[in-house]
Amino acid sequence: LCRISCFHIAQSRSITSRSSCTTELIHKECKFLILNITWHFLVTTVETKRASVKLKNASLKDLKAIFALAGPYKWRILLGLSFLGVSSSIFLLTPRVLGKLIDEFDEAKRAEPGQEDATLKIAKFFKDNPIALVGVLLLGGAAITARVYCMHTAGQLIINDLRKNVFNAVLRQDIAFFDKNRVGEIVSRLSTDALIVGYSVSMNLSDGARALLTCLGSVMFVVIPIMVGTFAVFGKLQRKYTLQMQEAVAGANQVGKILFSASKYNYFLPIKGYSTLDREKRDVQDAAS
Repeated sequence: LCRISCFHIAQSRSITSRSSCTTELIHKECKFLILNITWHFLVTTVETKRASVKLKNASLKDLKAIFALAGPYKWRILLGLSFLGVSSSIFLLTPRVLGKLIDEFDEAKRAEPGQEDATLKIAKFFKDNPIALVGVLLLGGAAITARVYCMHTAGQLIINDLRKNVFNAVLRQDIAFFDKNRVGEIVSRLSTDALIVGYSVSMNLSDGARALLTCLGSVMFVVIPIMVGTFAVFGKLQRKYTLQMQEAVAGANQVGKILFSASKYNYFLPIKGYSTLDREKRDVQDAAS
């Protein structure tokens, strides 16, 4: 009887063990199958095409919202534009002054005493004081350095504020937001798009003002038509390839997020569940500072 009881106990344990192993194996296989299907679905359905918003469709309100980002750093930007005016004025006038200065050493091209203009007077001053010419050129170089510093730092500060605002806005969204919007696209907004918007109101603004001053202060009014056509064609190609690059970045971020993260819910669900939004905001602000 004792042997029979021991046999039944051992048999029941064996059945329980086999049942447990079978259940665990089925659970692992189902989990692997679900992850495989999810991976295949996400990777093969990464759509990064989106309708491009043309500048002519942008309203005045949108432009005001973009330039409002530069509001806290307007004095830094204005200072950079001031340095731009100084450097552009110096290096636009320098070739003409140097031409007059060279003519002063040529007896045949030397102007008569009664035919001197302001440029010639400046050239004569630099002829008598060559150190002053070196000082003016050094001043122009210092103005360029100061302009680049002001505009670059302003752009980085704007990008920093924009990324913090976007991250805080993303944290305030509900879970349905992450079902409708791909993680790669959100990451692309935080990285590349914020960089483009920040530079559009800082470095690009400076480059545009410099090109305008160069155009107004030189003989660029006479433009060969073929050059205009060439610039127009390459401008369209640049916009096209830039859009494709942004779409590719969004797709790469999406795939990379899937590879290096098990799921977006592993990160956002604990934040929502344990009310750690403030801590996450502080962490991002500390990392960005």
